[in-house]
Amino acid sequence: MRFLSIFLLARAATSLNVLPAKTPATLNLAAAKDTSESSPGNEDDSYRRQVTVPQEKVIRRASAVDDDVPGWWKDAVCKGRIFINQMKVSDKAAGAMMKIPQDSAESKFLDTDELEKWGYEGLDWDPYYDFTTTLQLDTALKSLGISDPKKKSEGENFECWNWEHETEKTIDGVKYLPTNGHYITMFSPKDGVIIAASKYSPGYEGAKKNPPVTVLPKLKLWSDVIYVQWARIHAADPASPGIHNLRYVFSSPVENAASNQLIEEATGKKVTELGKWPGETFSTDVDEGKALLGAPNGVGIGWLLAQHKRQLGNKIVEKVQVFMSVAAAGKFPTLLYHVVDRAPDPDASGFRAESLKS
Repeated sequence: MRFLSIFLLARAATSLNVLPAKTPATLNLAAAKDTSESSPGNEDDSYRRQVTVPQEKVIRRASAVDDDVPGWWKDAVCKGRIFINQMKVSDKAAGAMMKIPQDSAESKFLDTDELEKWGYEGLDWDPYYDFTTTLQLDTALKSLGISDPKKKSEGENFECWNWEHETEKTIDGVKYLPTNGHYITMFSPKDGVIIAASKYSPGYEGAKKNPPVTVLPKLKLWSDVIYVQWARIHAADPASPGIHNLRYVFSSPVENAASNQLIEEATGKKVTELGKWPGETFSTDVDEGKALLGAPNGVGIGWLLAQHKRQLGNKIVEKVQVFMSVAAAGKFPTLLYHVVDRAPDPDASGFRAESLKS
């Protein structure tokens, strides 16, 4: 596993030096490389799928002409809007917004031993990153009031783990082969910060194996894997402020082509022209913010909050910040999702009606 981990670090460092060119207008979110969360219909997690919002009902801006709004933008705004609606309501109401209505939206993966059960092995990633060379986020973290962001070896403010799906398991008579999917994530439970640094799901990595691995572990999506890690980190820390203490979720670096295209559309700039911190900020009340939440790099955060209300509390992504991180490893876009508490709306009928309107 250590050899694979070093390889992954090298791959990440190499990819950070080259930003993708502006992608063609025909790019489709469902067809783009989605390395963390499944697009509806791609994997056997139908209980999670959201209701469908007709594209023609989503307008990018009040002044926009509907015919000029690309379909991939509409798709992202649709996803983001439904996530926001699910965040605004109770767990029961959020479950009713699923494509297949449920009594609850809550995830099925809540136990802290789920990772090992499904064939993941964890590697302490502390030696392989820092906030000034591989991830230039120290300025952003300090600006958010995290006065001294340190790795575990420097003071135990942050800890970083790489969980790789690499062990064969047989569960309920079904054999699950290793896929080499992996998730590299930094956590600061004290400060309420999650930094998603690398997200390559079992579905994405398994498809590249020879022969392809098609029977995927049921625990495979970023939101479920991250929740289990977040829960076990808090459980192991006697000084934990509580699992509900979640305020900031970073996605850095943003390598996904569809996410970068949405960033360009929201900001009106090429990703290579993005400003350094603080960059630009979009409320999720507007379509730009919704689209960045509905981007491949954002949907996992939507699911994390929508499916863990009992554990994390009722929370909502209030705004999304996008900026360019510049480090020795290269320059790359970063997305920051600001999370705040929000009491569930007692009347969810309007939110469901908005999600279902035709």
